[in-house]
Amino acid sequence: MTGHSAELRPVAFSSDGKFLATGSGDNTAKIWDVETGQEVLTLPGSEGGVYGVAFSPLDGDSHLVVASNDGIVRVFLLRIDELLALAQTRVTRSFTTVECKKYLHVEQCPGRP
Repeated sequence: MTGHSAELRPVAFSSDGKFLATGSGDNTAKIWDVETGQEVLTLPGSEGGVYGVAFSPLDGDSHLVVASNDGIVRVFLLRIDELLALAQTRVTRSFTTVECKKYLHVEQCPGRP
């Protein structure tokens, strides 16, 4: 697996073993598909790099906790259906096809032909 631009620090497996989360001195956390080795998602950390990552096994790994060296801890929602519902309450316009590909990792925006 390549993708981080600095040293790899923490790693954590999802409870089902299908995904691996990694953190790095490049101020990012990444989620990888264990079977294919492909990067699934990149999430931001903050200054000083990421020193901790953990899936939330009690709720089916639907969240990833990312802790950075500056003391900031972020909790990311990972389930696409929950993300879409949250986004629909906050977004004031529809995503473009380019935005859907980039941010939702889908070829077509949900609800569009």
